[in-house]
Formats: sequence, structure tokens, C-alpha cells
Amino acid sequence: LQMLPFFWKQLWNICTKISSPIARSYMYKLAINKNLSNNPLLKLIISLCYYKTNYFEFCISNFKDLIKQYDNNAYLYFLLSLSYLHYAQNKRTTNKHEKYIYMKKYFNLYKIKRNYECPIEVIYNEGRLYQYLGIYNEAWNKYQEVYDKIDSVSYLNKETKTKIKSSTIYNMHLILIKNR
Repeated sequence: LQMLPFFWKQLWNICTKISSPIARSYMYKLAINKNLSNNPLLKLIISLCYYKTNYFEFCISNFKDLIKQYDNNAYLYFLLSLSYLHYAQNKRTTNKHEKYIYMKKYFNLYKIKRNYECPIEVIYNEGRLYQYLGIYNEAWNKYQEVYDKIDSVSYLNKETKTKIKSSTIYNMHLILIKNR
């Protein structure tokens, strides 16, 4: 799990392919088998399958188990906060406010753990969170902060800076369209 940032896209692609009904039922059978579900990487894949198929309550419990083992991994906190966000917006969910509070709690833990390594990523993701929640003024401020700081960041290569900058501009454009 320490190498999660490096193979994140490949792992997400695997989970997207696994989310077919037949493969999903096979993964659930794997999750029930205690011998296999103790493997952290398999547990992460199963959690992402739950996330992809909107079984957020199982996803949340698996991410919490993983966080007990890998407390220093900021991505797990980010995934847990996203799971709470989508779980709160589910029609069947009761105590939605409680789920939003947990989402904010785990997002703040993600910010604390990730801010030392890549603060521009944290600001950008916070802007995405505010945009998703419809708090466009805060989202705009975060995107503006990313746009202003991205050129002075030394730990990212030029290609990554260009991608972040274009995504930021695109999201700001969506906010302008939404607020006409």
C-alpha cells in the first residue's frame, strides 16, 4: 500500500473491469473468505469494487480496517472521505448530516497527512470537494489559489503542472457556467 500513488490508475482500471456482475459476485466470495481478505492489497481492491458498485457501507468498513494497519497513508483517508460523501448522498441513507461530518473529518485528516508532500494537490482536491457540494464561491477560491501557485511548485514536472492547470481552468469554467 505504500506504493499506492504509483499504480493508482492501474488499480482503478482493474476495479472498473471487476465491477461486472459476474466478477463482482466472485470478489464478494473472496471477501467472505477470511484467509484472502487479510491481504491488504486484496482488501483495497475489494473496497474499491464496493465503492465502484455503490456499496459504500462495506467500502467504509474495509477502508477503516486498512487505516488501522496503514495510518500514515493519506490516500486511504481521501478514499474514506469520498466514500462517506457518496454514502451521505445515497437515497437510503439515514443520518446524512452525520455522514457529512465524518466525510469532513476524514478529509481534514487527509489534508494534514498529505499537505507536507503535495500541498497543491490538497488545495485542488478541496476545490473539487466544494464544487461537488455546490459551494462554488469556496471552490473558486481554491481553484484560484491552485492557478496562482502551480507555476512556483518545484516538485512537479512540467507535464503534471500543465494537466493540473488545465483541469483547474476547466473546473473554473464549469463554475462560471453554473452561476450564470
